[in-house]
Amino acid sequence: MPSLYTTYCAFTSAADKLSVLLSGISTLPPLHRKLVAELILLRLFSLLVDTIQSTAAKLLCGAHYLDGTLPHTLIPSAKSNTAALELIRTHGRAKPLKYLKWNMPSQVYDNVQYVIHHNDNICAAVTVHALHFKHMCLIRHHIAHSQAHTRKLYRDVVQHYYGAYLPAMTPGRLLMSARHSPSILARYISFSRIFVKQMLKA
Repeated sequence: MPSLYTTYCAFTSAADKLSVLLSGISTLPPLHRKLVAELILLRLFSLLVDTIQSTAAKLLCGAHYLDGTLPHTLIPSAKSNTAALELIRTHGRAKPLKYLKWNMPSQVYDNVQYVIHHNDNICAAVTVHALHFKHMCLIRHHIAHSQAHTRKLYRDVVQHYYGAYLPAMTPGRLLMSARHSPSILARYISFSRIFVKQMLKA
């Protein structure tokens, strides 16, 4: 039977390394510090998304939550993670999803709606932490693409923290702003740990 313990350990280990990296960037020149902060955010968000997908797939393969409780799945157990992801993509859908995205709360809900009950813990955890999850996604997209449409969405994050959009507030500057203590990036690392812990019932 697949175990969520390995998923939890893998995320925790990787998050610990990012925390160590963050603790050491204060000695870097400001420009380098901001660039490294952006790279940490990209890696952190990738880890979070991979953990959500892995959790959903393992639940559909019969894994229990880490407190021993069973998930409320809507289909018989799949035989492998690959089979589980294929069921997420196709089961109950008039038109199968071309590919799976887990970057936003709405995408998570849409992916699992036919295979995991909407009141199950994985959905509840996403709901509780939806705002930070969404903000991390918007920052990630703007770092990765830096286009007009990503900038427009990124403005919402800046306004959330500053009450107004500041054109000079790049993602790296936002993540490491001295106005916030701990830094927004440090908060996102802490948030991600809490999110994963609650999602897996660790």
